[in-house]
Amino acid sequence: MLTTHKARGYHPITMEDLNRVPVTEQGDRSDRWQGVQHGELVQAVADGFAEAGMPPTDIRLAVQNTGHAVVGGMVLETPPEARIEALPEMDLSVGFVSCNNSRVAMRGAIGSEVRVCGNGMCTGEFTWSRKHTNGANLQEWVREGIAQYQNGLQEHTRRIGDLGEVEFDRPMANEALVQLASRNAISWKNAGKVYRLWERPEFAEFGRETAFNFYQAFNSVVKELPMQDQFRTLRNGFQVVEEVAGLYQGVTERAWDRGVHMPTFPGEDLLN
Repeated sequence: MLTTHKARGYHPITMEDLNRVPVTEQGDRSDRWQGVQHGELVQAVADGFAEAGMPPTDIRLAVQNTGHAVVGGMVLETPPEARIEALPEMDLSVGFVSCNNSRVAMRGAIGSEVRVCGNGMCTGEFTWSRKHTNGANLQEWVREGIAQYQNGLQEHTRRIGDLGEVEFDRPMANEALVQLASRNAISWKNAGKVYRLWERPEFAEFGRETAFNFYQAFNSVVKELPMQDQFRTLRNGFQVVEEVAGLYQGVTERAWDRGVHMPTFPGEDLLN
């Protein structure tokens, strides 16, 4: 899901008009500085993901009134093998921010829940960046982001497998539910739904033997939440289950958690 928030001093723009926006003059910046033409950046992102088998299906762009910065994002046509396992029906998105007046570096974000804003925010499951300096290669920068996502997806799949190796009994389930509700990952009412679903051995899709079985029950309840809340809830829930199962190693040590995540906040779509 892609959310683009309106910021003062920005206006929506088409790709055709974006190609006409000149690169900001160097001014008193050092010789290491290298401006990036906004249209070239967006085209590199679109081409890179298309080559990776995920062509854009929806592109949203906004440019700063001064022409210095561009923000935007794309919803991607996502093959099943590239989707996040816990959200198999959700297409990936990519967001990007670039500012030629040295206010922020080029930033990109990939994931099932991506948010971008003219204030420099660019968040998702995975984020990566590069300064506007000599030698900047847009195609390599895009490929770097795609590779980071693909490597992280493999890590996440491995972590799901690890949950299937840990026995999960009733005291552990109770502890996980208390942690989930007390951290506001889910409501106490939904915590009860998770427990009832996990506790029913006749429910063929789930068992009660492993931490993965418990996470499946949790995942089933999360799917009833609004789409914009699902990824954040799944991410928090996954961490809690890992903690209770004795598997959690901290966000700095896990590839899947290297992205910058922001809470939901009120905003308007850039296209409105």
